[in-house]
Amino acid sequence: MSWQKLKKGRYSKPFGEYFITFTCHNRHATFIEHHLAKRFCQSISYNEQQHDCSWLAWVLMPDHFHGLVRLGNTELGKVVGHLKGYSSHMINQCVQGNSKVWQGAYYDRALRA
Repeated sequence: MSWQKLKKGRYSKPFGEYFITFTCHNRHATFIEHHLAKRFCQSISYNEQQHDCSWLAWVLMPDHFHGLVRLGNTELGKVVGHLKGYSSHMINQCVQGNSKVWQGAYYDRALRA
């Protein structure tokens, strides 16, 4: 699915809950390496501290991520963008590289009451 189609109709509701999925660049199995997976896990708690959100449940697979996030008074795009950007920085720092870690888009689904 294209990035434009994923963005169509996207609405970030303050204090809403969302199911999020994003994939590694070219579906590379980046997180088969334990030390890189650990860096990503550390990024989750930093993301919560930097943004008004709580990751209620999540799973990191070798080539993608699924998470359930509850927003505070913040925007979904900022939370996800920060998590992807910060974790990319931490992973590249760990491998002493400068490569893309994540695909540009992400999938989100707002949860209903």
